[in-house]
Amino acid sequence: MQVTSLALSELASRPASEYMDDIRGEVLSILAIEAEKEDENSIHNEGWSKQTISKMHKLDSFVKEVMRVYDIQPRECTTKMSCYFRLF
Repeated sequence: MQVTSLALSELASRPASEYMDDIRGEVLSILAIEAEKEDENSIHNEGWSKQTISKMHKLDSFVKEVMRVYDIQPRECTTKMSCYFRLF
């Protein structure tokens, strides 16, 4: 199961919790600030950018906590070498 769907499921299961209000407030305020910047620079709004999401610390903490509770660890991509070769 994807981390995003688990995080959304956890938020939906606690609609009256302080998490929902705090995260919603943070997201709305950051998106409003970014929209003002885009209006000033006449840039078309293309949705959430990587820079915008990186400013959402409460959302990031919530997702990390979901990963901790459900014991989801990032997986390393492992490959098996079939032969040796020199790059230089």
